[in-house]
Amino acid sequence: DARAELDAAEAAVPPLPRVLAADATPEALVRLMHDVRAGIAVMAPEADPLAIADGRYSDTARVDELLRCWSAEPIRMDRIAREPLRVDRPVLTLAVCVQPAALEALQHARVHRGRGVWGRVLWCVPPHGLGTRLTGADVPALDAAAAERYARVLRRLLDAADADVRAGRPPRVLRLAPEALDEVYAWEAEVEAELHDEGALASIRDHAGKIVGQAVRLAALLEIAARAEDGRPLWDADIGRWAAAAGVRLARALVSHAR
Repeated sequence: DARAELDAAEAAVPPLPRVLAADATPEALVRLMHDVRAGIAVMAPEADPLAIADGRYSDTARVDELLRCWSAEPIRMDRIAREPLRVDRPVLTLAVCVQPAALEALQHARVHRGRGVWGRVLWCVPPHGLGTRLTGADVPALDAAAAERYARVLRRLLDAADADVRAGRPPRVLRLAPEALDEVYAWEAEVEAELHDEGALASIRDHAGKIVGQAVRLAALLEIAARAEDGRPLWDADIGRWAAAAGVRLARALVSHAR
């Protein structure tokens, strides 16, 4: 009875607003999403989040939660002597700066590739730039106006997301305008033509098979960010052609990095 009363009391406490997590195990991420009733982001300057998913604290890779978060499939985690955790719409943002050697050191890299984890990642592998960087007094100062503008956009987006969570509002639906859909269809045809055995994308079919959908996600993010910056309503209009074209350009560039 005491356990039940405590669980009921804890459930009645409003969750603290939170969007970031540190190097957490998959189970801890599920608990965070359950507690805050929203998505969570893991952003790290090293590969530790991937190493944890690879099995740093267990004998096997834990990739099921990552896969479900990408497509927002419900997660249910049953535990002994505790109420089960259930997240109906898990959403995880994972952004890490990873050295190639760290990926090579993962014990279960083949599992990540084979189960489709790597295929869900947008890779960016820029040239190192060492030997050509500005130094000392030649390094320009941070553009304070740009930093404030960026922070203002993030604040508006986070406030809007928090308001939806507190109101218990279902996920927002964004639609592509007809001309934006034309951009996506053209990209889809371009990708499909390179998926055959001799095609340019044959070696990364796991990644290329999802890149059209990734372009749509990028277009939606660009559209919403632009509306937040301009002070326009976030959800009223369809995704425009400019955002779809920009999402496709980004996707095309990132495919070259994935290869």
